[in-house]
Amino acid sequence: MTAAPKDLFVVNEECKKLPKKQQEAFHCVVAKLIYLWKRARPDIGTAVSFLTKRVREPDLDDWRKLDHMISLLKADRLRKWVLAADDSKDLMWYVDCAFGVHSDYKSHTGGGLTMGKGFAITVSKGHKLNVGSSTEGEIVSVNDCLSLVLWSREFMIAQGYGCNRNILLLDNKSSVLMEINGKASSGKRTRHMNIRYFNITDRVEKGEAEIMWVPREDMIADYLTKALQGAEFRCFRDLIMGSV
Repeated sequence: MTAAPKDLFVVNEECKKLPKKQQEAFHCVVAKLIYLWKRARPDIGTAVSFLTKRVREPDLDDWRKLDHMISLLKADRLRKWVLAADDSKDLMWYVDCAFGVHSDYKSHTGGGLTMGKGFAITVSKGHKLNVGSSTEGEIVSVNDCLSLVLWSREFMIAQGYGCNRNILLLDNKSSVLMEINGKASSGKRTRHMNIRYFNITDRVEKGEAEIMWVPREDMIADYLTKALQGAEFRCFRDLIMGSV
């Protein structure tokens, strides 16, 4: 059992809309699931993020996807969210992008913060603009998470805990180079990008954040951008929930 079916992001425009009362019930349940996602079950973030986009005119297919997630929560209701910090005082942010997965061809951002065990903060949200490549999408995703990345560092310092390193982990080598070097590393497919997406370059130079590359198979934030299935779903879910 997974949090979402494989076709989570697929929208069938010809699917029958729900009756008015069922639409209201759909909206109500999704609102409650947002609360649950942020406070107890970060592992349902991707599915909830998509369903929030469907509350205006949900159809039978959306209801099926909602029912799929409710079935998981019923079967897995005793799962705990475990958080722990190691002695490094490092903030590790995994940030990923699923390129063009939505019906309007927009991409999806996934991100999460861990300090050793479990993800204390998770982000799963659709892009507000269309991008022309996966590299461009990765840069937009970093920008989507940047305010939280910087805030988490300042919060830990203000609490007296301190922060040794604030690391963003990405699995796209091209975007890593661009985020470190800024517009200087832009090519034909990315030089049109708004300069605001290179704000991270300034933060790296000031020592407020670092950029590191990780291989695709270690990118835990992939869970927050796609409806993963099988062993990959279980592995990343357990890492996000702190079950391992």
